[in-house]
Amino acid sequence: MNTPGESGLPSSKGSVSGAAPKTEAAGTPPAPGMAAVASEPEKPKKKYSKGFAKLAQKGEVGFTRGAHRVASAIEDGLATWRDRRKASSYKKRNGALKDAVKNGGKALTKFSKGIAKLPEDITKDLPKVRIFR
Repeated sequence: MNTPGESGLPSSKGSVSGAAPKTEAAGTPPAPGMAAVASEPEKPKKKYSKGFAKLAQKGEVGFTRGAHRVASAIEDGLATWRDRRKASSYKKRNGALKDAVKNGGKALTKFSKGIAKLPEDITKDLPKVRIFR
């Protein structure tokens, strides 16, 4: 077997004869001690009108977020009610009626937990107003 340099070709350390030197693949993490380069571009700033229109645009985000939270909370509560009613009806005769108050309480608890952040959603994007000096 020929050693590097005996074949008359320039030697490339660590490479197989005739193969190109190894390079890092695109998805591999950088070597330890090397800083990673951020490849994601910065998000552009949102554009708003001036004055009251800006307040309306920012407030609308909070209201729609709150409306979505209410819809999700209602769905979670009703799903809990349906699941527990079905389980009660299989356990005992007239179980859905006998356990209606208990099942309703569980559903109301689930609904309340989901809707609890509604005031924060609405007021989060509103401007900070100074009341006292």
